Amino acid sequence: MFRGFVFTADSVIEKNDPTEVVKDIKNSRARTWIDLEDPTEQEIDFLIQEFDFHPLSIEDAMIQKDHPKLEEFDDYAFAIFYAARLSDGEIKEDQLNIFMGKNYIVTIHEEKIRAVERVIARARSRAKNGFHQGVDLIFHALADNTIDEYFPIIEKIEDRLDEFEDVVLEERKLEIIDEIITQKRNILTLRKLITAERGIFTRLLKGEIRYIRESTQVYFRDIFDHLSEMNATLENLRDLIPSLMDAYNSLMNKKTNDAIHGLTVAATIAIPLTVLTSYYGMNIYLPFADKGILGWLFVNGVLILSGIITYLFLRKLK
Repeated sequence: MFRGFVFTADSVIEKNDPTEVVKDIKNSRARTWIDLEDPTEQEIDFLIQEFDFHPLSIEDAMIQKDHPKLEEFDDYAFAIFYAARLSDGEIKEDQLNIFMGKNYIVTIHEEKIRAVERVIARARSRAKNGFHQGVDLIFHALADNTIDEYFPIIEKIEDRLDEFEDVVLEERKLEIIDEIITQKRNILTLRKLITAERGIFTRLLKGEIRYIRESTQVYFRDIFDHLSEMNATLENLRDLIPSLMDAYNSLMNKKTNDAIHGLTVAATIAIPLTVLTSYYGMNIYLPFADKGILGWLFVNGVLILSGIITYLFLRKLK
């Protein structure tokens, strides 16, 4: 799906004809944003032809790389960010590819990304959105909204681990080991993304990308601070995982020992009962064997009494 936006000082014009949008980029001082969601081969070929993007950039944009990056070429800069979302409790990453030239931004992504939709909604709802001042502001809005998606995910991970801690301490439920491992995997995934993206924003703050104006760099510092805050939180959560695992294993060992103790008590009580029943089961004459109901009561009384004595003895030892 192709969406084009042309920003001027007092208006935003939405165009869905790629040819017209490219013409505006080449012949106008306006700032332009092209968004391609699940692009077709024809749309990608059109971009290559009109913008002369490097084949390696196109390859990176079309293949899930699973690693944020920032590169600068002769006529444009190329960045990859990753939007994160939870699906069945696990983090899924949606790759957002951004091409930034002197007066244009091109974004490519396979799935619908909430961060992109929010920036588009902002562009549509406010004529004076500031995007006409420079494409670096569009770049910042996309990056900022993408990174902000991490906050609610981290909060959910934190809340989930707190729940696990309560579950273990209160011994309410033991089948949580898979969920703990899932959260550990989520933490590692986010830390990998955040570590790489902090490197990107470090470069942006140093002014290494010529399309980022000095007046815009201060806004990227705010994103960098958010990433640092998230990284510190994730480190604390990562350190909590081994403690939860240890507590879980200790509780499981306690439950296992309790079960073994119960089986041991039952087996110990059964020993004298087994001896007596085996003894009176022999095919020979035994005392009280011919006393009818009195013999039956005698044997059962001895069995019950021996069981009670064994139980009391074991209880006293405990």
